[in-house]
Amino acid sequence: TEEYKNHPGINLIILDQSTDLKQVFNELQNLFTKQSTINWYAAKLLNTLVNGKGIDYILDTANEFFKCPMYVLDNSFKMLAYTKNIEFDNPLWNEIITEGYFSNETVLTFKRTPLGRKIYKSKAPVYFKNKELGTSFILANIIIGKTIVGALVIFEHNTKFKESDLELASMLAEVIAAEMQSDRFYKDTRGIMYESFIIDLLNEKIKDAREIEEKLKYLDLNLKGSLSVLTVNAGTGRAPTTPLKYYRDLLEGILSGGKPVIAGNNIVMVINSSRKAPLSNSQRQQLTEFLKKNGLFGGLSRSFDNIRDIARYYAQSVKAIEMGSAISPDKLLYEYEDYVMFHVINVCSASQDIESF
Repeated sequence: TEEYKNHPGINLIILDQSTDLKQVFNELQNLFTKQSTINWYAAKLLNTLVNGKGIDYILDTANEFFKCPMYVLDNSFKMLAYTKNIEFDNPLWNEIITEGYFSNETVLTFKRTPLGRKIYKSKAPVYFKNKELGTSFILANIIIGKTIVGALVIFEHNTKFKESDLELASMLAEVIAAEMQSDRFYKDTRGIMYESFIIDLLNEKIKDAREIEEKLKYLDLNLKGSLSVLTVNAGTGRAPTTPLKYYRDLLEGILSGGKPVIAGNNIVMVINSSRKAPLSNSQRQQLTEFLKKNGLFGGLSRSFDNIRDIARYYAQSVKAIEMGSAISPDKLLYEYEDYVMFHVINVCSASQDIESF
């Protein structure tokens, strides 16, 4: 027996005479069955990535095993996907399915609990039970690299969770993370809650005033008073040669307090500004030096007061670069205010032949 104890190719169990062999057999059989189930589940999930049909399809496939309500959230508590055709009456589930996002009250209730604060940053799936929220679920953070970009929530339904379900939830979260990496936003995100919210506003995916107000309550944007949008890129229609993540972090050091996101080939930053002077002389000088050193261009919108209007002013900042680089090629930082009349003329000439006047 001794010669086999440390043999790498042999699994050895040493039993004494009092051992119940039937019990040992049953336990071993359960272990093999569990591993067989996990292998089957893993193969099914990996196949969903090959098909490339998105997160909804991944959840539908996973539901063949879990048979539980599930949804996926991003870091702003917006729902990305959920299991369809399932009957489940639960306040948390009903809210996210009906609204597509969680209210400030729900988010704060979750964060108030010690376990809620813990699992928000947990690398491993956690079982969560809370009477105040009236629910029990597994939460598995979705992680790309070292950044948490969202969360998978699996509700306890009909049957109690087993310990192995935590392992399966971890596997599912990893597959969802791999699928999300195909979206450039999730490659570039730092996992900050406001990022996806600003991107949705830029793309006009959020227009409902009530939803915007609810999210502003817990996103901690700290944007008050007049705002402006600064867009930085390598020039109209050109892609940068250095990853935008690098420039974004440098830009944040110049304009502290600004909220930058990466949108396509643009760095877009929302900044607190003064209507008379959106940038201080020091900021303007540092920003111009940054643009010159890195071969970039900047466009600054007019000032505005409501974050809901950001898409309109983002368009102004992009237009400032487009028109400014054509009219004033010796400059690097362009303010829309300086080119607004040229923009008006362009718009008018596009709708009518101005040469006829």
